[in-house]
Amino acid sequence: MQAVFTVALEAVLERHLEGAAPGEIALWSLRGLEVLEPLLQPELRAGTLLLSGPERLLAARPVPTPPPGAPPEAAAMPLAVALAAMFEAAWRTSPPLRRAGAEGMLRSAFEELFNHLDPYSRYMTPEEAQAARARRVGQAGLGLRLAAGRGHEVVLAAVMPDGPAARAGLQPGDRLLAVDGVPVSARDLGLAATLLEGPAGG
Repeated sequence: MQAVFTVALEAVLERHLEGAAPGEIALWSLRGLEVLEPLLQPELRAGTLLLSGPERLLAARPVPTPPPGAPPEAAAMPLAVALAAMFEAAWRTSPPLRRAGAEGMLRSAFEELFNHLDPYSRYMTPEEAQAARARRVGQAGLGLRLAAGRGHEVVLAAVMPDGPAARAGLQPGDRLLAVDGVPVSARDLGLAATLLEGPAGG
């Protein structure tokens, strides 16, 4: 968990256009635990992160601050260490968190974090990221990009000039109704992309 937090927080602290303080980032992440286990109560008080259960304090960690002149992402590693320790303390005391597992806890933490920072971002497991990358490669090979249109329509968001899709006469805004007779919907863009790619090696 610490390794995932470190990589993610480095990216957030380095690239996010509107700076967010490390304490806020940690508090928003901890609120993901509260979503899964409403009996938990995360707080940020006087520079200290607190995580309480129904009857006692489960964990407390000072909010790390980068040294003067250091880039914001310098706080990522110590912040990840603090969050991982607090997540472990919560996991030990909460059956709902143990049922959710590490991936469920991380997903909930990042969903809460992105709700504050960037509602268009989302957390993906390594397997989901690999599948999404494969879909993008397939679409790029066809010279197009899919998107959700009105209702549940699948539309062509972009058609690359001189690509196979452009040569076939497709244009941005065209609706994709079916692939090889299989109806497609914006409810599952992944399926539409997979159908466009066809069988492996085809």
